[in-house]
Amino acid sequence: MIHRSRLLAVALTGTALLAACGGSDGDPGAATATIAAGAAAAGTQAGGPGGAGTMQHRLVRAADAPMVLSGTEGIALIDVRTPEEFAEGHLDGATLIDYNAPGFAEQVAELDRSVPYFVYCRSGNRSAGAVAVMAGLGFETVYELDGGILAWAAAGNAVVR
Repeated sequence: MIHRSRLLAVALTGTALLAACGGSDGDPGAATATIAAGAAAAGTQAGGPGGAGTMQHRLVRAADAPMVLSGTEGIALIDVRTPEEFAEGHLDGATLIDYNAPGFAEQVAELDRSVPYFVYCRSGNRSAGAVAVMAGLGFETVYELDGGILAWAAAGNAVVR
């Protein structure tokens, strides 16, 4: 069960995350942010129990995503769409964890926080929420697909069914 203080921390972290993803600091390919401010404002550690306290987050353009995926050792792909959307097509090797399903945060909490993750959804809204949850749980490195699988496919990248 997630306590109110944890929900507040996740909400504030998400707000900080969304604000941080708005710019690119000179790199048109990605925005990078260290997440801690929102959870600190809520009086909790960004990393949560046992967490490192900050998370490296990188918003990745679809055109650059294959290079990130092939160049990041041990990266795990997380699709946060519905099972129906996943069945229509997903990135090869992705694991489905439905963002809108009950128990999403609990499922994510069972993942290894030290593994780098690549998170995506349909267009980028649910993945932003998922990344905020991951920040609140103390994940170390998360890449988020800018524009979701729609941008991925539009860039000519492969989708499997």
